[in-house]
Amino acid sequence: AWAAQHPHAVASMTLVATPLLPSFRWHMWARIWQTPVVGELFQLCATPATIAAVMRRGNPRPLPEAFVDRVTGYADLAQKLRILALYRSARDPRASFGPLAEALRSLDVPACVVWGSDDPYAGVEYAAPTAALFSASELHVIERAGHWPFVDEPTHVAAIVSAFLARRTASGAA
Repeated sequence: AWAAQHPHAVASMTLVATPLLPSFRWHMWARIWQTPVVGELFQLCATPATIAAVMRRGNPRPLPEAFVDRVTGYADLAQKLRILALYRSARDPRASFGPLAEALRSLDVPACVVWGSDDPYAGVEYAAPTAALFSASELHVIERAGHWPFVDEPTHVAAIVSAFLARRTASGAA
């Protein structure tokens, strides 16, 4: 949203498992969080162990304990309420992502799109259509990576993003 509001300040975009598509279908947990009362009950009952279990569910590899601990360490009531507000603000992808996708398409900047092949929350089927929003895009699907490819394959993802940014800097776009 920031990029769409500040088009002159954007030289390129890097998106990691970010489906900006009106056709996106929210994952099960998002649908729970988007539901009034049910979302609040879920968040009130969500212990660090519950959050860790949800994070690990469907991930193709074990998530590092340090990453899980960091995420669960932020899970106070204020953060849980922010999650509800965030997911509820984009309940209808056609209304929230459609205009955003068109605004980003009009930026006409290069994009680096990184996705995990086994993402249980934003399936890999959304990767190519997301990359196609940009006239010059690179799509990198990381095999056996989940929703957090930068955690599953940090060195690989860092190399991809660094190379992309180096090319942008070398071309004078930055």
